[in-house]
Amino acid sequence: MKYQIYTPCNGIEYRIKLSKDFLKNTLISIEYRYRSKTGNTPNSDNKIAITDNKVLQNLYFHLQHQANENLTFNSRIALNKYSTVNNTDTTGFLMYQEVIYAPTSLPINIAARYTIFQTDDYNTRIYTYERDLAYEFSTPAFYGKGAKFYILAKIEISKRTSIGIKYSWLSYPEKTYIGSNADLIKSNHKQEFKIQLRCNL
Repeated sequence: MKYQIYTPCNGIEYRIKLSKDFLKNTLISIEYRYRSKTGNTPNSDNKIAITDNKVLQNLYFHLQHQANENLTFNSRIALNKYSTVNNTDTTGFLMYQEVIYAPTSLPINIAARYTIFQTDDYNTRIYTYERDLAYEFSTPAFYGKGAKFYILAKIEISKRTSIGIKYSWLSYPEKTYIGSNADLIKSNHKQEFKIQLRCNL
């Protein structure tokens, strides 16, 4: 037994990815993933675990373009479809545009991204990797309807000292609050600011 399945189960997954370079500075990739597995189905008496087959399909389109040695653009579109045997299909959509500025003449690196997303439910949530401060890993799950913006700057003060700053803004226009209990925010948006100072001894 494990999360969302209380009986022996099985599943299958297929994945295919195609990538192509254009003009030495543009990369286009398309990825499709199909996952089918057994999962619990809610029943009226909640005494017997009834299961059915659940299918999740993902389609990703990514474009990376390096305008010059200092400027790079990343664009991504993600589509999800979640299906069950009783034909209750739900879908999800995400799109972002990212700009990375890393001048060779200055000790600074700046990355900014704007993301919009809309999913029918949590089953069609979309994960996407985000740049973060050193030694931190960020792969949030986007679901519902909203938008997010963040900007990240890393500055080399000296050979042994650097500073990182990240500001992010997340909005859910159709909500009146975000989170619950101790994490409750009585607003439809939240902001986050992080700063990091690194010194190599």
